[in-house]
Amino acid sequence: MDQKRSRSPSCDPKHSRSPTPSDDAKRRCGDCSDWKEALEIVLTAIRTGSVDAVSERGLVAKLFGDRKFLIELLDKLDQKQVAGEIEGDSIVAIFREFPEHMRNDKDVVREAVTANADTFEYAGDGVKSDAETVLHALKKDAEMKYMNEDLFYDMDFMEKLVKMQPYGVECLIQDIVDIDERYITQEVALLLVERDPRCLEDLPNTWGDDIDVVKAAILEDISAFRYASEDIHSDSAFVKEMLNTEGIGIKLKEYINFAHDKKGIVKAVVDEFESNADSRADERCDI
Repeated sequence: MDQKRSRSPSCDPKHSRSPTPSDDAKRRCGDCSDWKEALEIVLTAIRTGSVDAVSERGLVAKLFGDRKFLIELLDKLDQKQVAGEIEGDSIVAIFREFPEHMRNDKDVVREAVTANADTFEYAGDGVKSDAETVLHALKKDAEMKYMNEDLFYDMDFMEKLVKMQPYGVECLIQDIVDIDERYITQEVALLLVERDPRCLEDLPNTWGDDIDVVKAAILEDISAFRYASEDIHSDSAFVKEMLNTEGIGIKLKEYINFAHDKKGIVKAVVDEFESNADSRADERCDI
């Protein structure tokens, strides 16, 4: 590490020249004339409806192995889509023609889903397992069913996914259930009710009967208690525990007293709680 390599004259600042604007341009896009020609070939294929096998056509075949070109191509196609010159489906069709290793390139896939989220379906298996790339794709409205299922069990990923929901988690829950409700494990259910306690109503029935999930929900919002199962409503030990929990006991008592859907067993527990509270107050007064 301490030995210095001798530098060739071309690497010496004394012998190097300052980069010109044309040098910078070449570094950004390689041979721009080739890029323009290849872009025109792609656009012609789109206009004529002959996208299939466009990646095998001369210059395009060569440049489809160049990640910088593909990123530039996707950006150009996105601009033309915004301008109304091409349809979004054309971008998907072109992306499908990319070599497999390019459909596994994180930067290429990010650019593709930015242009059209439907391209994510045709991304490589490698990027469908990459948490950050998948989160980016989902932010762009890619369909969750195409991501690797292992990510459902990655709690760091799921926590980020839950937090990035701007308007609650109802739609996220539905998306997961549509794939397989078994992906909503207790850990995931806890993340969901902590983000939006009232989503207890939207979760599969299993979680309205789970004491830990219900407790987490009502600790955040007392009104979530109404979405607990009949068994939870009838669990006097659980209700007593919640009534004696600092910070929520009084709120829960008031909620149960005034809720239109209160259950007889729960009301009885509240009455007992209030009676005991009155007795304790009387004892303090006698002292």
